[in-house]
Amino acid sequence: MNEKGKKGIIIGVAAFEALFLIFALVISIIVFTTITNGEGMTEEAWKAANIDKNGPFIGFLQNNNMAFFAIFIIPTLVFIVVDFIYFAIIASKKESSLSDAELKAIKKQAEEEVRAEMLEQMKAELKQEKEENKEEKPE
Repeated sequence: MNEKGKKGIIIGVAAFEALFLIFALVISIIVFTTITNGEGMTEEAWKAANIDKNGPFIGFLQNNNMAFFAIFIIPTLVFIVVDFIYFAIIASKKESSLSDAELKAIKKQAEEEVRAEMLEQMKAELKQEKEENKEEKPE
């Protein structure tokens, strides 16, 4: 498969995923905000009130928690897991744009800088110790 074909598939899957997630979010908000208060009702009356008030689809989702979970929550979690796996694969395949010689030069320069810093720090500590010793001796 050529590069354009792969990009087209990735864009198509991403568009489908985005549309599904937006649809699931909107339906979830509708389901949770329009649920009927069931005080003083039997379970059957409460279910019938949900369907009468909110229509067959939203009422069905309000009355059947497992259906809501299976239709919206599980696919959303699957999308998240697949996205993380895809991003991990992409990140592991990303090659460095630097050559081996450039990487070695950068490493050598970093080591030299660390040595110079450590030497300066050690000199400062020795100087501080000498000053402390001078302050203690004049007794």
